[in-house]
Amino acid sequence: MSIARTPTKQLDRLPPQNLDAERCVLGSVLLWNEAIDEVADFLLAEHFYSDAHRRIYTAIRRMYERGVHAIDPVTLAEELDKHGWLDRVHILIDETENPRRLAHFLKLLKSDPLTRRIRVVACMQGLGLMDPGSPGNEGLTEFPFPDLIDTYCPEIDENYDRWMPYYFDDYKIPHDRQKLWCYIVATSRIAIDTPGVNNRVLALDVFQRGGSGVLMWESFGWDHLYGNSNNPWIDPYTRHANGSLAFFYPPRRKAGAKGADFTVTPSLRLEAFRESVDDFEYASMLEELVKTGRKKSIEMKSAERALSDIKRFFPENTNWSQNAAWLLQLRDRLAREIVKLKARL
Repeated sequence: MSIARTPTKQLDRLPPQNLDAERCVLGSVLLWNEAIDEVADFLLAEHFYSDAHRRIYTAIRRMYERGVHAIDPVTLAEELDKHGWLDRVHILIDETENPRRLAHFLKLLKSDPLTRRIRVVACMQGLGLMDPGSPGNEGLTEFPFPDLIDTYCPEIDENYDRWMPYYFDDYKIPHDRQKLWCYIVATSRIAIDTPGVNNRVLALDVFQRGGSGVLMWESFGWDHLYGNSNNPWIDPYTRHANGSLAFFYPPRRKAGAKGADFTVTPSLRLEAFRESVDDFEYASMLEELVKTGRKKSIEMKSAERALSDIKRFFPENTNWSQNAAWLLQLRDRLAREIVKLKARL
């Protein structure tokens, strides 16, 4: 589990952005290729805020400039693969409104040797992609989704936890770390008025559950259709909690302001998440070393105990310790066991 570090100089200014608009542009071009004619003269790759969107648009522009106007998922996948980007592409499915159309699309996607490498991620919020009897699936003559989904993403909010053992057993979801992420929407792990340890535990929580990634529903929650505040500088409440899903604030602090202030607001939560990712990496490194040690029949009780103590920090799915000192001590133990095991292996 990793997250890219951003150079300090790049944090001085945060440009205006609209990720939904970026997705709409890319989707329009794929559905209606003539749309590229409408934007090609003025829309450049650097106009996209998302790095993934820049890469996809760059591939589309390259094909367009070569005279390739039949741009679809297959031709786009070919272009992305040329530049080593295809294996980073995911299709995220949150809620299913038309299971028959979705199943048809995913079957087409997985029928081509190239596009099948695009990973399909299914959020486990509703049960439409897991349960054949879920409302909305009545029109399906078969239930193909288990064979079409690459990664499951159960929601793990305190009031809506889909990581209970019976979900995996009942719906035959594989217990494979590389095929499991966690999905968060409304949780104290991302609020601003909560003990800092709640922000810090996120990645270790993912690790002890058996996952390898985290998906947050939103990062500009104050600008969402469901939001209750249009100006978090005045009111940080964003439907779910204070600051929840809002990590970057709008550049206009006051209504009617003539100029915009693009100064990035320091976020202790983001710093805690960054440290949390390092916690995950320590646990993951030690887990792999322990696997290697077992193959070589090496005694390593203290390393195994350190890994098992991660679960002790989370006695229940929606309940974890508030002891920050214990958490830091646990991280120190993980680091020391890594060093000791590496020396022995």
